[in-house]
Amino acid sequence: MHLLIDATCLGKRLKGVGRYSNEVLRRLPSYLPEGWRVTVLVFDRELPAGLEGVGPFNWVRVSQCGESWFGLIVLKRLIRDLQADALLRLADSSGHRYAVPTVSVCHDIDQLIFQAAKLRLNPLRRIVLMLRQWAKARGLRASTSVLCVSDFIRSRMFSGYGVELDRCVTHYLGLDVSIGAAAASSVDAVAYSDGGYLLAIATGDSREQACMLPELFQAIRSHGYQGALVIAGLDLNASYALNLTDSLVSRGFQQGVDFYRLGFFDASRYDELLQHFAQADAYLETSGHEGFGMQQLEALALGTLVASTGAGALREIGRDFPVYFDAEKLDDAGLRIASAIRDRDPNRIAEQIEYARSFNWDQTAQAVARVLLDCEDHNSESCI
Repeated sequence: MHLLIDATCLGKRLKGVGRYSNEVLRRLPSYLPEGWRVTVLVFDRELPAGLEGVGPFNWVRVSQCGESWFGLIVLKRLIRDLQADALLRLADSSGHRYAVPTVSVCHDIDQLIFQAAKLRLNPLRRIVLMLRQWAKARGLRASTSVLCVSDFIRSRMFSGYGVELDRCVTHYLGLDVSIGAAAASSVDAVAYSDGGYLLAIATGDSREQACMLPELFQAIRSHGYQGALVIAGLDLNASYALNLTDSLVSRGFQQGVDFYRLGFFDASRYDELLQHFAQADAYLETSGHEGFGMQQLEALALGTLVASTGAGALREIGRDFPVYFDAEKLDDAGLRIASAIRDRDPNRIAEQIEYARSFNWDQTAQAVARVLLDCEDHNSESCI
């Protein structure tokens, strides 16, 4: 069996889909049968440090090109030239019906992302996005099986992409088993305020709804919380980051006293980010839509109080552990969050940690392997 893996979603800056691909590739060899040959496709110069030596893989670097050109033209040729028997696509990107059984991973539904981001697109940009979404849906519909990162995503595969639900399988993302040790590592203690701090992430993605943070922070402060607000993941000189700063200052908050701005934490600083989660009084998950909600899960696994909109899959993954709030009623949210910080139950914290740490990447990789093995079993019957 020669398995071809499309890992062109990988980049040196691991986040989101790239992080998923990195974690699965590191573990997948342990769950595939002996005798399988595996070839991994990556774009030239885009492989994260240390990954190329992982597993008994044959790494093939291809020239950088657009997603649609690769999925519709280049990948078809590579399947033929490399004589692959099956294809695993680690991201839901443009494609069509290939000559081999195909397993695709769907991380989100484009239409839901656009709705949450409230994007205003000019006609040309709208047409381009519609064509890309059509090509992505075509690839997913032609797949033998589709792995979805949550039941929320799986339940919307037909309405979103026209994929029959009986071909869709839920497999959750995971956490590293060493997450607790990483957060308590030798990184210096985080200290921003004698009263503690709230942590939020704002990378510039419109669906994060980071613009609500100044008003939400003001509401939490008005109900007795004395700590600071730490906003991480910022592109510090981008307009959205400067607007956040201006909004906080206009409300009477002082940078370096009441709020702090931090840049993006790449893979080399992952332990440092975890420590920020672990030491925060609460993590504010303001997203208007998530296909899974990794940052929420990480905060839960570290015993941190989570205040969440519950949008998308956030409520499914968080269950009843976060404090859910209505983004349209921020004063009420401020009261509930401030009260929850004051009244935390140690037993409840322990239950939260145990639940969140039940998600692990080994289970994710095992689920991928099971679907691939099922595809092999049906290969002789042409499972596409």
